[in-house]
Amino acid sequence: MESASNLQHTDPWTAAQIEELIKLGVWAHETHGIPLRICRTWDDPGFGYHSLFREWSVSGTACPGAARIKQFREIVFPGIVSRANGTQEEAPDMDATQAKQLKEIHAAQVPYSGWQYKGKGTVDAWALLNNTAAQASTAVKSVAALGTKVDALKAPTLTPDQLAALATQVAAHPALAEQIAELVADKLAARLTD
Repeated sequence: MESASNLQHTDPWTAAQIEELIKLGVWAHETHGIPLRICRTWDDPGFGYHSLFREWSVSGTACPGAARIKQFREIVFPGIVSRANGTQEEAPDMDATQAKQLKEIHAAQVPYSGWQYKGKGTVDAWALLNNTAAQASTAVKSVAALGTKVDALKAPTLTPDQLAALATQVAAHPALAEQIAELVADKLAARLTD
């Protein structure tokens, strides 16, 4: 993986770059089984950086530079290991400045007036709680009324004329008669096994 730096290799990685390097390292470990260790030799699997072994930098580069090597050893690699082992949380989505800005925007958009008591102020806790109790009482009454209606529902009873009309319709449609016969047979079989 490449992360360009200045020509002297003196600039450190930013916090965002470090976070992405840690995420990429965890992904490489979990997806490709890269061992959680710094490479012990030039051909040993693990994590490392360009100038770690002469074989990796034939032209003798100092890449990624002292600042980034220090970050790799003290922050990036330990971060990969601890996050891969589930002992480190991901970095927050925002820094302290962004969090402060979000707090200021929220305060401007959603002013908090605090709880007031009994008719004083814009948010009246007593009225809110009192109204909630009334709403709950109405809901209980509605549920009870629905229960009464459900209890009143009964299986329909057919008159002899309705039953004869139904039999005529079924007889006129053999496929329907077959389906009804199968359903009745299944129901009877279920009752007999109980």
